[in-house]
Amino acid sequence: IILSFLLIIAGTSCFRHKIPYEMFYAIHHVIFLLYIIVVIHTFDQVQRSGKKSRSQTFKWFSSTLLYYVCDRAAMHINHKYQTCLVSSSVVTGGCGSRLLILKVKRPVLFNFKPGQYAFLRITDLDQHWHPFSIASGPDSSCLEFYIEVFTDNSWTGKLWKMLKGDDDDTNESNLREFNIEIMGPYGTSLANTSSYSHALAVGSGTGK
Repeated sequence: IILSFLLIIAGTSCFRHKIPYEMFYAIHHVIFLLYIIVVIHTFDQVQRSGKKSRSQTFKWFSSTLLYYVCDRAAMHINHKYQTCLVSSSVVTGGCGSRLLILKVKRPVLFNFKPGQYAFLRITDLDQHWHPFSIASGPDSSCLEFYIEVFTDNSWTGKLWKMLKGDDDDTNESNLREFNIEIMGPYGTSLANTSSYSHALAVGSGTGK
């Protein structure tokens, strides 16, 4: 059973870009069920009969699960902001790739460092939070997000249709009146950029 759950998690990770994000996110919650099964696994007949003392896994999981629960609670309580879309652009690549550039108004209390990311939620699309790297500078009055678009039925595909509108001959998006919720920032800074006159950050895939 433990192996089956691990294969499910590994399999959905391999097909991350071919299945809906919501399905990928929901399936990965079986990790909590996996924790329970692993704990039960060590309370076997050998342990109960006293023939052999096994190290109980719940001792190792308890602290990390407690930290996770506290982190999630703090994330949803202390770091949510309402903002609005300032501008947006849609870019089509030569090989059919698509890119969305969102620029939203930066909340007053939203302070971040280079290399951090934030969660976005657009209730006009769904109720799920989606993580993206912050592409703008810490001193900017706006927050910019560069979002790669996948299939038309994905969250990014629906956002593409919403922003692009009906005009297929232009790369300028039709600015829509909808609010965006932002949660963050999260992650650690890439480096102590204050020690340098210039800094260049290269994205390697995180935040797509």
